[in-house]
Amino acid sequence: ADIPVESADEIGQLAQGFNQMKQTLHGLLAKIQENAQSLARSSEDLTAAAHQSAEASNAVASAVTEIANGAIQQTEDTAHADETAQGIAGGTTQAAHLADDIAATTQTTVACVERGRSSVQQIVGHMTEIEHGTEIVQASINALAKNSQEISHIVEMISNIAGQTNLLALNAAIEAARAGEAGRGFAVVAEEVRKLAEESESSSRQIAELVHEIEAGMKNAVQAGDTSTASVASGKQAVEDADAVFGEILSSIEKLSEGIRTIAESIREIAEGSRSMSDRVATVRRISEKSANETQTISASTEEQSAS
Repeated sequence: ADIPVESADEIGQLAQGFNQMKQTLHGLLAKIQENAQSLARSSEDLTAAAHQSAEASNAVASAVTEIANGAIQQTEDTAHADETAQGIAGGTTQAAHLADDIAATTQTTVACVERGRSSVQQIVGHMTEIEHGTEIVQASINALAKNSQEISHIVEMISNIAGQTNLLALNAAIEAARAGEAGRGFAVVAEEVRKLAEESESSSRQIAELVHEIEAGMKNAVQAGDTSTASVASGKQAVEDADAVFGEILSSIEKLSEGIRTIAESIREIAEGSRSMSDRVATVRRISEKSANETQTISASTEEQSAS
């Protein structure tokens, strides 16, 4: 209870001061009690927060560890991808070189086929000339064969005339013998005519034999000419067929060459893309390695913090 103040002197003032001090102490004690209660509540909140912070730190540490493991796995994967990309780039580059070599080979083949086709076309021209010449020779042989037959007919006529002349000379000699001395001169002439007729008949037979030999030779020549003409025609057709085949081969090779050039260009583009991909993968690999190292450092620091 407060001290009663009955006077305004020093005792009264002292009593009044004492009462004020008492009130102040009561207020201070109440404030201290209130602060103590607030501190207790804050301590409980801080303890709960500390538990939550510890749990969160553990969760962060676990997550960071998983991230670190993932970063390590990513580094390994990017390293493998880098090796694969480099292998693809090397393989596509080699394939591009091979395609270029094949394209060059096809160009050489095209040149060879063109030269071969040119030679075949020249042969076709020569075969045409030979065919024309063979036709002329065949016509000449046929004309000679016809002339030979006419000569044979003429020789046969001469032989018949010589036979008839010989018969007439024989009859003249018989008539001269009947005439006696008066027909002696006529008999001499008849004998000379007979000899001439015999010589003419003998010559006609020789000519006929020669003509027969010539006709046989002409016949063989005609047959040979026919065979040669047929062979030349067949050879010309074969060469023309070969020229057509060369043309088809040339067309096919040109299409093949164009396709190979397109493939080579595509392979070069793929190789360029593979090299670019390899460079990017290498960059990702370096970043992944750096990230993995930093993540491992963070993971270690987090684990230390959680342990403390």
